[in-house]
Amino acid sequence: MGKAIFKSLPQPFWIAMMIHLSVRRPSELPKNLVAEAQLLRNQAPPSKRAKTDSHSKGVSSCRDGSGTNHRYQNDDLPEGCQDGNAWRRVFIPSVAHWAGGDVEPWGPDDSDLRETMQEIWDHIYWGRIQHEISRSGAVMKVAKQRLMEWRGGFGVAACSILTAFFAQDADFLDPDTCVGFSKAMLKQNRFIFRDNSGLVPKNWMGMWRSSFILQTFASHLNFTFGRVDIPALNANKSSARAAFALAVTAVYRTLQLVVDGNMSFEIIQESRGKRKGAKTDDGDVWMPVIAKGEQYSFSKPIWGGMTLKFMGPISALSDDDFATIVEEAQQYAKNSKNVGNSRTTTSVAPDEDNVFADLFAFR
Repeated sequence: MGKAIFKSLPQPFWIAMMIHLSVRRPSELPKNLVAEAQLLRNQAPPSKRAKTDSHSKGVSSCRDGSGTNHRYQNDDLPEGCQDGNAWRRVFIPSVAHWAGGDVEPWGPDDSDLRETMQEIWDHIYWGRIQHEISRSGAVMKVAKQRLMEWRGGFGVAACSILTAFFAQDADFLDPDTCVGFSKAMLKQNRFIFRDNSGLVPKNWMGMWRSSFILQTFASHLNFTFGRVDIPALNANKSSARAAFALAVTAVYRTLQLVVDGNMSFEIIQESRGKRKGAKTDDGDVWMPVIAKGEQYSFSKPIWGGMTLKFMGPISALSDDDFATIVEEAQQYAKNSKNVGNSRTTTSVAPDEDNVFADLFAFR
């Protein structure tokens, strides 16, 4: 396929499909994407509901971590912390912003997470709700569930974006064309470049700035919208490099699913009724279908190693270079009024000994 086939996604569709799992209702997503997100939530470690007395106003009980075998829910959180949507709109986005910084992409250990969350809690709820976060308590467990959804959101977003891309070109009605394109994008990590025409990988430009990656990364910008800076954490200087590594890995994983035949597309004619999914100009709806099983999920056991491979060159980027990438991704975020256009081409490229070593040379 020698022609330019990276088309900018139609604005109404992208706004509709942008994933923000902390606020979207499951009924608003394609069923198979809901199933994938549910699988990710189910992978969170089981937690126990606390047996405590009623919380006194402004001071939460520290007697948590014991009780029946049920997962903690928002109802178990300290009284008042959800007032004004502070938990969902401020606390959780602030935690995810920190988790997406320069820490391990698939999560810090519980000790570091607890200490960080305590700093965030004390800043957001200062003077209103005093609470000491424990590793076995409701705040910790529910926040970890939300972080699981935040990470899973990269996988869901990448799947939605690739589906929308295929739906806009009739050539991709042929499954073999979808596979061929995905193979070409994976070879020499072509998918990370905005401008990747020609046969020589070293001539490709716009590294880390393909529309696939920027739009997937925008799911993080949406999720963390509303966060506040935490002076004790220097969170305003957090670079979101871990989040970006997750976005790149999510796109890689989606392309690999297509190549391996583990992701296909069901095309539903408009006459069969309204369905959620990627719509073509003719009104047909493309529904992504991913093979069932944890081995196909976007998770640390399956994709942790690949994430670290990308994290290396991403961490090596200068602050100015990474700031440029984030700025370009902002055009795809919900709170931005601008939708950018990106184009790329595809062709077969020669092999190299180490396709990751060249990624340290930003261009």
